[in-house]
Amino acid sequence: MPTQVHANADIHTSAQLGDNICVESGAVIEQDCVIGSGCTIGRHSIIWRGSIVGENNRIFPFCSLGGEPQDKKYKGEQAPLIIGNNNTIREYCFINKGTDANDETRIGNGNWIMAYVHVAHDCIIGDNTTIANTVQLAGHVEVGARAIIGGGALVHQFRRIGIGAIIGGGEVILHDVPPYALVGKGVVSVNREGMHRYGFSNDIIDAMRHAYKILYRQGLPLTEAIDHIEALTQAQEPPLQELLAFLRFPNIQLIRPRKSA
Repeated sequence: MPTQVHANADIHTSAQLGDNICVESGAVIEQDCVIGSGCTIGRHSIIWRGSIVGENNRIFPFCSLGGEPQDKKYKGEQAPLIIGNNNTIREYCFINKGTDANDETRIGNGNWIMAYVHVAHDCIIGDNTTIANTVQLAGHVEVGARAIIGGGALVHQFRRIGIGAIIGGGEVILHDVPPYALVGKGVVSVNREGMHRYGFSNDIIDAMRHAYKILYRQGLPLTEAIDHIEALTQAQEPPLQELLAFLRFPNIQLIRPRKSA
């Protein structure tokens, strides 16, 4: 399909557009933006100055991507929003740029971001995540690959959601969620079904469950829990390595269950 730009779209002369792009009526692409091939920019969406959008992204109507952060310390720095390839961003999503000239807001590849989601300044979203309707991510949140965040969830600033984790709808996340966690209704457990879908063996899943028991059931200080997890037979397997790397992150504030699984 050749590039189609509606007569009512507003595209700055400095913007760079790839091939086979559709820009619908009322859409705005500001100066110094880069839009990759195969993208659709929906009606009345705005891509703010300096934003970089990769290839084959579907941006639905009334989105605001790369606008100024809602942050009082922002002083006009050009810290761009960078979006990868093959993302779906549904209606009324608001994704802000970064606040520091040496930083940015970054969305990876293959993400499914549903309507009314807000991704605040300096967030980092991995690949193949699912972020459901009305999720609100505060500034500097990191979401690992394949994570799923249920509708209406709120995530506090500077928090981290590990790879393969699932956050239940309506949850308020005030602390860091480790890889392959299942969080909901006060319970923190292992996302066993997800790990099966990702191709991990039963032995690896059982090892992760053992690691979570060490982490959450034995009352150990975090440093001791890490030592015990490192001693597991499967500690060198990728999921356990991802968990250990997450737990070693400086100033981690690990989520704690309000009740047992």
